[in-house]
Amino acid sequence: MNILDLNKFQKKIETFIEDGKSKIHILTDFDKTLTKGRLSKNTSVIAKIRESDHVPELMKEGLYKNFNRFHPFENDPDLSNAAKSKYMVEWYKATDQVFMSHKLSKQMLADVVEHSDLDFRDDIQDLFAICKEHKIPIVIISAGLGDLIQLYLEKYNMLSPNVHIVSNFFIYNEQGDVIDRTLPVIHPMNKYESLINESKFFSKIKDRTNVIQMGDHV
Repeated sequence: MNILDLNKFQKKIETFIEDGKSKIHILTDFDKTLTKGRLSKNTSVIAKIRESDHVPELMKEGLYKNFNRFHPFENDPDLSNAAKSKYMVEWYKATDQVFMSHKLSKQMLADVVEHSDLDFRDDIQDLFAICKEHKIPIVIISAGLGDLIQLYLEKYNMLSPNVHIVSNFFIYNEQGDVIDRTLPVIHPMNKYESLINESKFFSKIKDRTNVIQMGDHV
């Protein structure tokens, strides 16, 4: 960081302090951002399903098959974002078929969370506690599974009214089995803050123009 960038950054910090907590909100990714990435085996919430003993083996095999097929496209430097997006949507649709054909259920997800742990980054739980105390909104935008994110936050006492999750959520039938997912599909190529403009909580953050943004990719 050169001296001009450093001065600009310092001025921004001073503005945040002067404006106070009523003008701040946090916008963050989940996997490898709130949780540890390279330093942990717990790389994503959906990996928890692939690794769990509480879902059918054929489901896990299908998930691994899709992962091996589509994951290389996500980080392929020779592909445009448009091409990557096409593969990501195909991946999510194929994954949904695996979930539905093997009857993934609310109970299975609860069992996965109950019998597994997440490695949050140092002080993240303290950050959530401070934001809860001062009513600072935390907006989590994730291409993962919102149902699991919600369950893990509940498990670690990190889910409070100031925390809002924008992610892929399942739709269930009366028996609690997955039959669909919410739209639009949120994947790594389309996670823009504009996705929250139509959310119920948008009124709570629209005037909080000082944003602390956190992620593991640019």
